[in-house]
Amino acid sequence: MDLTDKYLGEGRSMTPKYVVDWKLRSPKWHTDATAWSVKDYGKPTEANLTKYAKRYNDSLKAGGVNDHLGKDHEVLWMGLRENYAGAPYIAEWGK
Repeated sequence: MDLTDKYLGEGRSMTPKYVVDWKLRSPKWHTDATAWSVKDYGKPTEANLTKYAKRYNDSLKAGGVNDHLGKDHEVLWMGLRENYAGAPYIAEWGK
């Protein structure tokens, strides 16, 4: 799914260049694409996507910032791609 909505950032609108698609443990939770910030997460590589996914899953553990979400929100798979319809995945991470 494309992120067609514009995001506001410092007084201007922008469309993210890269997005991450998620598949979570629980089938009842559907996730759409999430913006990938090169500034925050680095170049869109498999190594950086792996760090991102592991950091997110670690945040679900007791005491983590997302521990209130529970194990249902554990990421099983992520795919990083450019933000346009039919874009191939640049990098993938998954169990």
